[in-house]
Amino acid sequence: MRTYDRKLADFMSSLQLERGASPHTIEAYRRDLIDLGDFVEHEDPDTIAVGVLDEYAVALRDRGLSPATVRRRLAAVRAFLKHRAREGGRGDAGRTVPLPRLGRSLPKPLTKAEAEAIVTAPDGSPRGLRDRAMLELLY
Repeated sequence: MRTYDRKLADFMSSLQLERGASPHTIEAYRRDLIDLGDFVEHEDPDTIAVGVLDEYAVALRDRGLSPATVRRRLAAVRAFLKHRAREGGRGDAGRTVPLPRLGRSLPKPLTKAEAEAIVTAPDGSPRGLRDRAMLELLY
């Protein structure tokens, strides 16, 4: 078994036993870290340079992956390298890899029919009239 694969297996068991990660999380991390291993040609994770991790982040973006997927993959790499540093690795190169920011979409405005349905929903009771006035004011 190659050094990278042995250290990856150690990390996977750590996720399961020490951190109590779900099987889905463990499988996602495993896939993400196998991808990293393929990128670095199964180099010893304790010797991966920061520049190589930056190249990996760029390669992920160049594959057309969504920012959320890139962020998740880099988070898996960071967790793996942090684990390696705790286990006696030479450093935590993953700490310097910036995670991409996730954009936020603007809220969609209500259609005229949706707005009318909300405003006219309260009944004709005193509380209903109060609620309708508040809804009209808010809208």
